[in-house]
Amino acid sequence: MENKLIILSEEIYKFNKIYFDSLGAHLKIYKNKSNDDSFYRINHHKRGHEQYRDIIFLFDDLRFDSICKTGNFWDMSKHSTRKIPNDVYRENYKRFFDRFGPNWKFVLLDFNNEPIQEPSLNFTKEWLDFDGRNFCISQRIPSQSHVRLLNGLVYLPLINCFQKYGFCQFDKLDYSRPINPKYDFITYLGHTSKKEKRKYRLEKITEILDNDISKLKHKEPEEIIVGQSNYLDGGRGHYWNLLNSLSAKIRLIFENSDLERSFTFMDDYFLTEKTLKCLYYPHPYILFLHDSVLDKLREVGFRFSYNGKTSNDFVELLTEVKLDIPNWIGKNEDDFNHNQNNLFKMINSKNLPHHLFITKILNREI
Repeated sequence: MENKLIILSEEIYKFNKIYFDSLGAHLKIYKNKSNDDSFYRINHHKRGHEQYRDIIFLFDDLRFDSICKTGNFWDMSKHSTRKIPNDVYRENYKRFFDRFGPNWKFVLLDFNNEPIQEPSLNFTKEWLDFDGRNFCISQRIPSQSHVRLLNGLVYLPLINCFQKYGFCQFDKLDYSRPINPKYDFITYLGHTSKKEKRKYRLEKITEILDNDISKLKHKEPEEIIVGQSNYLDGGRGHYWNLLNSLSAKIRLIFENSDLERSFTFMDDYFLTEKTLKCLYYPHPYILFLHDSVLDKLREVGFRFSYNGKTSNDFVELLTEVKLDIPNWIGKNEDDFNHNQNNLFKMINSKNLPHHLFITKILNREI
């Protein structure tokens, strides 16, 4: 692939490093910072790019948001603005992309463990239809279909979080089950600033445990700060969570969305580090995920012995678990270990679905 050039952000490169390094293509990496001019230095049309047969330009949904709303790759001034007409998006991105030649291909990669940006949700298909150089790889938007769209890849934010939050700095953790933990269950209600979400989760876990939370640990010590600044780049909050979980027999973990929200009908669904931490460390857990989400995780090799579409399904599951917790853990222990191994296999893979899709773009097979 000597005549191929791939331009991508530092973040995209890091969580796909093994894949991109294996290609043999030329790589140029820009930093996701507005005060960094590396993007402009490497994408300028007079930077010797004429030597390449194909140039693949990858960017995330935040950069796509900036392009569609302002025509400027770095301008976040309209980031919070919603309901912008599609003709404005069309005019802005056309103004931006028209600067590039026919050998450029643009790949929107939606992988962040954050809410999807407005253009990516409501404008992707029109963007794909507008120009045959445009491609999209998304963890979400399962309702859309297009030959140049690969969607529903729920695993993308998991492998990104593995890099983003510093888990990549350490070897795979060995696990020994703690002896006689103080609590049967532990859960995390979320940041103290998210009062409504904490209220919902406490009410839901109380319902699921049949109004008996006497053996549930759910309050973090006030002196432990678990805000955003302490989570980024391997901050202490994530690792404290893992250690704290050992004080209970089973983790009961909520994701970002309500547990009854189906992936199939949710274009904006996404997983976060909450799921990653379960898969990363095989201390027993139950993930409160709709079975449509569990099925998407099963598609990439993860195993779960349960399903759930409603709170009642999890009430029934926990009723069964509480009858004999050691027995339930024993029956599922192989799954916990398998999921950890499967996660690390994915982290070190260069043949995941989105890798194969990018390879097809490079080979002009799409």
